[in-house]
Amino acid sequence: MRRAPLSAAAGALLVLLGGTVMLGWWLQLSLLVHVLPGFTPMVINTALGFCLAGGALLTPFSDARRYERITAVLGGALAIIAALVLAEHLLRLDLGIDWASLHAWLHDSNPNPGRMSAGTAFGFLMSGAVLILATRVRRPWMGTAVRLLTLGVGAIGVLGLAGYLVSAPLLFPHYPFANVAVHTAAGLLVLAIGLRSAWRRFEWGRV
Repeated sequence: MRRAPLSAAAGALLVLLGGTVMLGWWLQLSLLVHVLPGFTPMVINTALGFCLAGGALLTPFSDARRYERITAVLGGALAIIAALVLAEHLLRLDLGIDWASLHAWLHDSNPNPGRMSAGTAFGFLMSGAVLILATRVRRPWMGTAVRLLTLGVGAIGVLGLAGYLVSAPLLFPHYPFANVAVHTAAGLLVLAIGLRSAWRRFEWGRV
């Protein structure tokens, strides 16, 4: 199997996006962490998640065993980070994983500096599951699950972007994707496209 060109391009974009935002937090350059003043910034854990997902998409297909191991490790790391963040939201805990001290210089509306939004965390959790499961599909229902999870990642990206286009928080005060940064939403959409391109290289994905 060869590397899927579209998945590799998506992976490169995600690594570039995540790396740029992480550099922005390190150098304290607000322009690199949010698109426009007043927009929600992308936090470090989100940027790290895009780097992990992008690295998985950049992994060559040529060695099937190596590809399976690398995507499982990167997908597992992505899912663990997302699960911990969701636990913080659901249980109202601070597990010390938000890099709060590195976010202290930027004052925004986030009551928990550095904490990834629940919508973003859910998108990463689904992405991690896709990376782990895509190489292990043995039954039709597993292929269906991978497809639905990929669709879910893309849906969060689309809903996040739509929220900015129509100012959804003004229309719906409790809009669940209001705290998803605009470049995070775009990144999730690119990630969904890259994941689909990756698993389409497998026989089950073409059926």
